[in-house]
Amino acid sequence: MQTAQQSAQAGMAQSDVSATGAWKKAISQCVIAAATRKPEITVDDVWNEFDKLEQKPPVILGRSIVGPSLVAAIKLGLLKRKDGFSLPSQRPSTHGRLLRVFRSQIYKPTLEVVA
Repeated sequence: MQTAQQSAQAGMAQSDVSATGAWKKAISQCVIAAATRKPEITVDDVWNEFDKLEQKPPVILGRSIVGPSLVAAIKLGLLKRKDGFSLPSQRPSTHGRLLRVFRSQIYKPTLEVVA
């Protein structure tokens, strides 16, 4: 019997194999956009960026598609796992399950002009 972690890894591997180049590119761009805008991100932030896209890949794959892109971002030094810390998901479809938090290594704060 698989552990939850093994099951999640298997789902990510299957999603990565099934994903088209367009999906991988779109999700990777969303990871980078979220990491640039926020000092810490979760999968919710990636999907929020995805929701903003004007042109989305045609067929929606399982939500596990984000995992391989986050792993790739960690390997590239764009993100670091924030161990021992999680937040409840804000997306209604996930029923508040806990999400891993990642610390952005490319966050760029914007200056707000006060009038």
